[in-house]
Amino acid sequence: VSGATVTAYLRTGADDWDDDVIVQTNGAGEYEAQLSGAGDVLLLAEQGDDRTIPCKAIAAWDTPVLLDLAFGGERLSGRVVDAKSGAPLAGATVRFSEATRRERDGVSPHLSHLYSSSTSSVDQGRFETRRLEPGRYRLDVSMKSYAGVTRESVTVPFASGEPELVFELVPGAILTGTVRPAGGGALEGDWMV
Repeated sequence: VSGATVTAYLRTGADDWDDDVIVQTNGAGEYEAQLSGAGDVLLLAEQGDDRTIPCKAIAAWDTPVLLDLAFGGERLSGRVVDAKSGAPLAGATVRFSEATRRERDGVSPHLSHLYSSSTSSVDQGRFETRRLEPGRYRLDVSMKSYAGVTRESVTVPFASGEPELVFELVPGAILTGTVRPAGGGALEGDWMV
């Protein structure tokens, strides 16, 4: 993939990983990253909304590492609807997280975002991702003015014949008001709450 951004995270301590190098792929989709040190490295590529699954390798001073990063993966789709009316909700965020692989790779929790991806629901409340590796995922669905919903242990790939994933969001409470000084008069200056 031409023009993708490849980031190499180098382990610098027991639980520390630094984004050591960020490079772009050339016209043939190739990249070369010169690291600041040897040891455990985690690589991933991104282009637009697509991101590869992180790949872990060991970099040595005297041996080049050839590591191909592949976009794609398993597909998962479903719908987000209003729990009261059943109306489809466009614009909800659907986050897919898989902690098992991060733990297996020995990656610290502060890089857990590399092992998750998200998408948004569109017309008719539909969402879809094609960026997942087979496994069990936690799905978190959220949208402004609604209470979020979480579903644990969603298996990918989703078995054919299984019912469609539908997330019903309950409208949440919205608080509005005015902040005034103790005397009840207008606040002076610029205030943001």
